[in-house]
Amino acid sequence: MVGAQVVHKKYGRGKVLDASISHIMVKFAGCEVPKKFIYPDSFKKFLLFEDPVLESKAMADVELREKQIKAEEEKKLIEFKKFEEERKRKQLELLKKKRKAARAKKEKELRELEKKERLRLEAEQESG
Repeated sequence: MVGAQVVHKKYGRGKVLDASISHIMVKFAGCEVPKKFIYPDSFKKFLLFEDPVLESKAMADVELREKQIKAEEEKKLIEFKKFEEERKRKQLELLKKKRKAARAKKEKELRELEKKERLRLEAEQESG
C-alpha cells in the first residue's frame, strides 16, 4: 500500500507515504504537509486507489469495517435491552415490596381499630 497512488476529491492525486491498520498518510502534489486519513473509512467517501486491486481490497476492508460496526451496535443494543429488563425487574420487585408493606400496614391498622372497637364495646357492656 505504501507508495501507491490515490485520488482525493479535493486534493487530487497523491502518494501513500505510510499506512497502518487504522490510518493512511498521503502526500498530495498541491500540499506541503501530508494528510492523515482514517483507513478504510476514507475510501468510502473521498479517496480512491488508482490500482484496482488495492481499491477492491480497500472496499472489502470498508465492508468488513461496516459489518464490525453493525455487530458492535447490535451487541450494545442487546446489552442495553438486558440492562433495561433487569432495571425494570428490580423496579417491579421494589414496587411489590412497597405495596406489600403498605398492605401489611393497613391490615395492622385495621386490626388495631377492630381491637379498640371490641374493647370499647366490652367496656360499654360492663358499664351498662
